[in-house]
Amino acid sequence: MNLSLEELRRLSDTLDTIPDDRPQWLKDLPYGMESISHYYRLLFELVKRYKPEYVLEIGIDKGGSTLTLAAANPGGSVVSVDIDKPSCDNARKIAADHGLTNLLVIQDDSLKHVTRLGEIGRKADLLFIDGWHDFNHSYQEYEQYRKFMKDGGIILFDDIHESRQMDVMWQYIIDPKVELPKSHWTGFGACKVNHSIVCPPWSAIVVEATRKFS
Repeated sequence: MNLSLEELRRLSDTLDTIPDDRPQWLKDLPYGMESISHYYRLLFELVKRYKPEYVLEIGIDKGGSTLTLAAANPGGSVVSVDIDKPSCDNARKIAADHGLTNLLVIQDDSLKHVTRLGEIGRKADLLFIDGWHDFNHSYQEYEQYRKFMKDGGIILFDDIHESRQMDVMWQYIIDPKVELPKSHWTGFGACKVNHSIVCPPWSAIVVEATRKFS
């Protein structure tokens, strides 16, 4: 997936001028808040245009982003992880109802499941992190899942300014990054993985980072 951060920013900024061609059933899903509809549209347009072969997602909730990622490119594979059984069951059911066969939903703790990614033998083009929103969990997800990303792959982060802990987590993202403020009022960001930059392990920075939470 050949995509620059500037192209991604431009897509986010001009999204309101682009026709919304999501299938009607996807538009009708009970996402919850209208304020997050922009980032569902961004996910759809991004995946439809650039057709990532392999997408990872952390956090399913009502299934809006999960089903959007799968529906936007039926030829690609999407693996979504969530610890909540009802969320997983709901996403599986809706995917089956609409004939989406490219979605694998896994009920598991994201940080435990990451050890299984090596067995897949593939590197992901796109990762969406929208799991537990505190520094410890979010930064560990970034550090651990980053290893299974292609060089130049894109990682998206929701709610990067939801709390002081998420503010600090975003500060510690070491890859080239950009904020996409139109996508969510609690913050939305992206980075482009550069494996020549060594990512500090969570254990090495957690004490330093914790001082910044107050």
